[in-house]
Amino acid sequence: MGVGEIVVLVLVVLVLLVVVRVARRPGRDSPPRPVTTPVSAQLQARVRELTGAGQRIQAVKELREATGLSLLDAKNAVDAIAAGASLPVAPPAGSASAGSASAGSASGDPRGDLAYRARSLAGAGREADAVRLVADETGMSAPEAEAFVRALRP
Repeated sequence: MGVGEIVVLVLVVLVLLVVVRVARRPGRDSPPRPVTTPVSAQLQARVRELTGAGQRIQAVKELREATGLSLLDAKNAVDAIAAGASLPVAPPAGSASAGSASAGSASGDPRGDLAYRARSLAGAGREADAVRLVADETGMSAPEAEAFVRALRP
């Protein structure tokens, strides 16, 4: 094998390494991460109204101001709402509970609160059930729900 062939071989290997590295880089085609921040039904309706009127930037701005979401998360949330999805609904301001909007928590009964129910399941050794409950009721991904349940531990 001559020197010229070795140089060509080295160049081919370098080009392949660059192509593999670029292919592994997360691109714009990767799905946006879900937004799990509760957003009031009223704000979600306002976002739908603004996006329907072609004011997507204003919708992102208002959502960021109301929730403190990052620009990327607010944009993803606006895109999801505009596509017809609903985000987790925040309880109305001044409600008795900051947890689930079920009848149990609305009446002040902590047993209706999602965190209480998930903590109870995890405490009984049923952590997988607690993760599934949180994921089902909030729309969180499994890793997000698992992190939520872990955060409930004393």
